[in-house]
Amino acid sequence: MNLLIKNKINFIFILLIVLKPLAVGLAQKINLDEYRKKYPGEARVFLNDRSDIIINAVGDKLQIEMKNHEESLCINKNVMYQADQSVSTSGYYKISSLSAKTLIPGKFGYKTIFVNKFDTSDFTKSAIFYDDIKTINFTYPKVEDGCKTVLDYTYNISEPRYLNAFYFSNFVPVESSELTVSCPSNVKIAYKLMNCDSLKIDFTQKQMGNRIFYSWKANNITKLNIDDDAPELPYYAAHMFVYITEYTVNGMNVKVLSNVSDLFSWYHNLVSQVNKEESPALKTIVDSLTRNTSSELEKVKNIYYWVQDHIKYIAFEAGRGGLVPRDADVVFAKRYGDCKDMASIINKMLELAGIESSLTWIGTRHIPYSYYDLPLPVVDNHMIVTYKNHDHYYFLDATPGPHPFNYPSYPIQGKEALIDLKNNNYEIAKVPVVAPELNMEADTVKIELEGKKIVGSGISYFRGYSRVDMYNLIAQKDKNALTTFLKNYFEKGNNKFLIDRFEVKNLEQRDDDLIISYNFNLSDYATIVGNDIFINMNLEKINIGDVIKDTKKTPFEIKYKKQTINHVSLEIPKGYKLAYIPGNSEYKDDLFGFNISYKTEPDKVLLTQKFYTNFLLLPPQHFNKWNTMLESLKNAYKTSVNLKKDREP
Repeated sequence: MNLLIKNKINFIFILLIVLKPLAVGLAQKINLDEYRKKYPGEARVFLNDRSDIIINAVGDKLQIEMKNHEESLCINKNVMYQADQSVSTSGYYKISSLSAKTLIPGKFGYKTIFVNKFDTSDFTKSAIFYDDIKTINFTYPKVEDGCKTVLDYTYNISEPRYLNAFYFSNFVPVESSELTVSCPSNVKIAYKLMNCDSLKIDFTQKQMGNRIFYSWKANNITKLNIDDDAPELPYYAAHMFVYITEYTVNGMNVKVLSNVSDLFSWYHNLVSQVNKEESPALKTIVDSLTRNTSSELEKVKNIYYWVQDHIKYIAFEAGRGGLVPRDADVVFAKRYGDCKDMASIINKMLELAGIESSLTWIGTRHIPYSYYDLPLPVVDNHMIVTYKNHDHYYFLDATPGPHPFNYPSYPIQGKEALIDLKNNNYEIAKVPVVAPELNMEADTVKIELEGKKIVGSGISYFRGYSRVDMYNLIAQKDKNALTTFLKNYFEKGNNKFLIDRFEVKNLEQRDDDLIISYNFNLSDYATIVGNDIFINMNLEKINIGDVIKDTKKTPFEIKYKKQTINHVSLEIPKGYKLAYIPGNSEYKDDLFGFNISYKTEPDKVLLTQKFYTNFLLLPPQHFNKWNTMLESLKNAYKTSVNLKKDREP
């Protein structure tokens, strides 16, 4: 090649190298101001959030890769607090490559600084003792206003039934979010969009040769806000699932997850070899629990309560261990296990007692999905046992500890249960939601006045989930700690409330109401003005939370439906008569409400407060009604009874 021509080519090449980043750098300076204006107050914005799923058929198996790319722009100096990041890896989702870098803007483009230190640690979650998920932690270097961060990592997915959700939404604004899937034409897929109605999703599908390419793309996605008392992200964040329904290999059709039957068949195969051996030691326990009763229902209850009391719940999630229960004799020997292990031992103990029951897969209320809409493992995260007596289902979940036999555990209320029946059949049954009156907390108080001081006695009843909560709060406390706790719990009027004596009944009788009786005194509560005594009989204001702010966009979630009742009986002091009682107050709605009423008896004034919540999730369209009810209740709490000194001649 002519030397002059070669030098010209080199010069042009060098010029392009210099000018291209210069153009990018200049453009970035303009764009940065635009992004600050578009997203005021935000520390950063995702420019591009993309996942590419590549499916290949190798032999009679599928190989799946998921390539992830995240590019963000830092538009606020507070972004330095977001420099620490992490990605997860597990047995089913193994990271095969990982790269992270910071791009620092300069006069002639970006300077690239790669992350050179990645620390791997165990994933920690309060409800999980051990699982095989690891987090790979790293810190973007030199994160500052105007820089970019870029993260690229690839997963090898070993189980084709475990394609996780792709989220369009994030906790920062997203300029562009895209999921693509590439697969051979002999692989069939389906997909399901969740909470995406507000997005304009551009979907494309095209075939090139023997491969099909799918793409779902959305732009300008507003950030997710974290609200108090909100349900888990899947209830409101925009996301989607892609799943493999079937594929063809060597002329054979292989079902993966085309419907619930496919999911059940896979689940059933995983548990089919559990509890094949007998356990003489466990049989001895079963015989002792069932020997003195002829009622099948009582036998089931005795076994269920024994597991609640003697098998400690510790969560394990590791590979197939996250799906397959341990044998009952192993659980019995160790005296601990996860939800599947507790289901395994209940199921086996009932079998040893000659009672039929079924292993059951179910999702807790963290998960909003239905088996009918989404026949995937993401629908459930829990295992229990179902026992059917005539037409009544008993959903036996021992993981929350002691709770009544007639009640499902509160996290599975309203959820679909996938029940493993005999002969490879299944049934889907819905767990009932327990009515408010069955989760009652009722407090009855009798009070007398000694000047400004109140002296009284009270008795409280806790039923259903209210009982479970109170049991968990007090069961392990010593006398001093319990006294302090009950003083705070039953505090009435003001902080001068003192408990003189208390007694707890039926603590271990979980089928009965838990009862706490107590004596108390309350100094400086009544107001005396001349011949008048003013006393607000609303000694205890039901704590139902604050007004819901206009900024809250996600549903309001509570643990369970509940009814709270407070009765107060005031003895009118000798020499006084009733001069005034407040009017009654009420707010009534299908989902929530209250009633405060007064009535009189000879020498007594009686107050009854009733409050109920008849929902688990309150949608935003009901927030105004909730706030109206709350304001009305607060006004009712301000009213007082007036007693006047009797001036009879």
